[in-house]
Amino acid sequence: MKLVKPSPGLPPIVLLHAFPLDGRMWREQVACLSQHTQVFTPNVRGFGGSIGCAECPEWSVRSFAWDLLLFLDRKGLDKVFIGGCSMGGYVAFEFWRRYPARVAGMILCDTRAEADTEEIRARRREQIERIRREGLGFLADFVEGKLVSPFTRKEKPELVRELRSWTLEAHPDSVIGVLEALASRPDSTETLPTIDVPVLLIYGEHDTVTPTECGVRMLSLLPQATMEIIPNAGHLAPLENPEPVNKAIEDYLASWAASKC
Repeated sequence: MKLVKPSPGLPPIVLLHAFPLDGRMWREQVACLSQHTQVFTPNVRGFGGSIGCAECPEWSVRSFAWDLLLFLDRKGLDKVFIGGCSMGGYVAFEFWRRYPARVAGMILCDTRAEADTEEIRARRREQIERIRREGLGFLADFVEGKLVSPFTRKEKPELVRELRSWTLEAHPDSVIGVLEALASRPDSTETLPTIDVPVLLIYGEHDTVTPTECGVRMLSLLPQATMEIIPNAGHLAPLENPEPVNKAIEDYLASWAASKC
């Protein structure tokens, strides 16, 4: 299905970034999707030059969802498509639970509905202590070693260098706050059957952080969902292999628009 450009009546798209990056991770989608509608890429507090950590009394996905609501109100945005990669997906689930009337549809990329296991919580606590001792340098290694695919590391070294530099730009206290928020986030499995808007699931073929099985489980519980597997991509599919990601989103938008005719 081909999306007519531009598409009158198509709601704006708000894309929420993965940890420990910022809204720049969606640059390829902004360039493509802005042909069809408005696209926004707000940063989680403390990332990408957003509000400083000293001004944030609470770090939780609930507070991030509240920040998103305030962002929509400031921009005069009523109903939007909410897209989220990894952490952005966790915020999207919380936003749906609290403000479903503001959501036209959802685009969930390389994310999971389940809460952290105790093993993952312990790993996040270890990361927090390590940041306090030595700073963010090791997180750049984590991004390179765990979040991108072997194909990206081999064929796109300039992108890997860029991701490493973005990671090091965040304030350490903000990174600690987000790690605490991720560890304490609720399980969203029971939320999935309540999401009665169209959902597009996108997963990198070589994602080892949230494998495709995470998407398959969500697909079985979401009332209106489709799923796309992106080749040559890991946990950051929108950046690693943007062309098929963009096409999947365009097809999703076209289907949504056709359903309203």
